[in-house]
Amino acid sequence: MTKLFIRIAAVLLLAGTVCAQDETSLGSNDINPFGFEFAQFLAERSPMEMTSIQNAWNAPQESVVVLLGNIPREFQSTVKPFIRAGGAVLVASDQTIHCDLFTMRSGPLYIRDANSRYRGHDDCFVVEPEQHALTQGVKQIIFNRSGVFSYRSSSRGGRWSVLGFEPNRNSPVLATYEQGTGRLVAMSDHSPFTNQMLTHGDNAILLVDTINWLKDGRRRNVAFIVDGDMQSDSGLPPILPEDEIPPIDPSALPKDTWPAIANRFLREAQNDNAFNRLLASIPPWRVRQVLIVLTTIFLGILVFRRLVGSRPIVKPPETNAANASEARAATMLNKKTLYPAAAELARGFVRELTGLHSTTVTPEIDKQLIWVAPGVSGSTSRVRTDVAKIARLAGGLDRPKRFKPKQFRKLAARIEELTAMFQAGQLRLQSQAATT
Repeated sequence: MTKLFIRIAAVLLLAGTVCAQDETSLGSNDINPFGFEFAQFLAERSPMEMTSIQNAWNAPQESVVVLLGNIPREFQSTVKPFIRAGGAVLVASDQTIHCDLFTMRSGPLYIRDANSRYRGHDDCFVVEPEQHALTQGVKQIIFNRSGVFSYRSSSRGGRWSVLGFEPNRNSPVLATYEQGTGRLVAMSDHSPFTNQMLTHGDNAILLVDTINWLKDGRRRNVAFIVDGDMQSDSGLPPILPEDEIPPIDPSALPKDTWPAIANRFLREAQNDNAFNRLLASIPPWRVRQVLIVLTTIFLGILVFRRLVGSRPIVKPPETNAANASEARAATMLNKKTLYPAAAELARGFVRELTGLHSTTVTPEIDKQLIWVAPGVSGSTSRVRTDVAKIARLAGGLDRPKRFKPKQFRKLAARIEELTAMFQAGQLRLQSQAATT
């Protein structure tokens, strides 16, 4: 288990290398943020051998089947008999699935309570799971555009354990099922295991725990299926080369992130008796070098989690954008160009406010022309000032030297508030207000 945890460090550091690339270049070798290469990498090195789905069906007691995303009907109908024969299955999908053991309906779920939303997204939420072997060290799971899950409690010979509900508490989103030696993990969303979402919350730890729980110390083969397609090798390097370990500045590490990761690392090392076996297998003169390498990898995890923790979640524009400007802005965000994305959001708002749909917008709006309905939340002067600032940003009159992620999130939230006011008839340009 300790070796697997160290490999997670290598994966996350590799992800950090990808994220650190020049933001203006997106080559063909870039890792797809909505893919599952990192998840497959961990499954391959749990260690289990990659196998075909047919070989897995033929040897259920030795096999784990991972089904992610869109799951064809022929796979849905084989889940129950495979588990009854002693196999182990992970089913994670936000699409419609009809299985003898459970049913999933496509989402997304929208969260009414703003306090339960993750980073302000109404279709993205936090789940605090129940204690279970599947959730050791997992305090938060981040779901993104989840579907709806229900199970058949009357399944004879088996036992369901619900480990997590969505914030409205109307539907489970994570559950396990056991029948004999067969095991099932069912989750109403596959996005927590995507390359991008593994860095949010404790999704990466959940993935490791899930693999270990399904493997159960006995299974040695894994069939990895994404959208119905068999996956071969993940294509990621087996381990981070020693001469590519990045330098670490210990003074830059946030102290509030030390306890959870350090405790997790030490607990797994103690359970596996890793340090004693490591010292016994390495000549004394090499001990110091090995400890330096392990410490550097561990510190790399902390630095990377800190760097990616402030990134906004970037969703596919075709599923999340309300208009063409938001779609273009989402594409720019994927390239990590914050200022152009902010300017594009601003242009979209000004176009809606003015009713002009051309590619150009009025670069500046006189505050006195901005009409605000009496009694709306917030002062009239602040609303006018914010609209004028957004218009200047849209017209290229305000161009900050450095545009930070925090500024972008604040701007996007304010544009959303002002757009809602406009659509409710509480905000107009004065010439338009006079005619309404």
